[in-house]
Amino acid sequence: DATGHGVQAAMVTMIMKSECDRFLSRSQSISDIMFQINQLFVQRYLSVRMLFSAILVEIDLTENRISFVSAGH
Repeated sequence: DATGHGVQAAMVTMIMKSECDRFLSRSQSISDIMFQINQLFVQRYLSVRMLFSAILVEIDLTENRISFVSAGH
C-alpha cells in the first residue's frame, strides 16, 4: 500500500514490486525477507521518502499453517 494517489503512488507500487520480487524467490523465512526488503529500501530510497505498508503471507498447505509478517511506515 503506497501513500498517495495517482501516478506517484503507481510508480512507488511498481518499484516496490520489482524490488520485492528479487527476495521472494529465495527460500528464507518471511521475517528475514521483510528485513532484507527494509534494508534495501532504506539504502536506496530513503532520500526519496517513499512510505508504504507491507505484509508477507506464507501459506503452507502441507502443514496447514499460515504465517505472516507485517511492516509499516
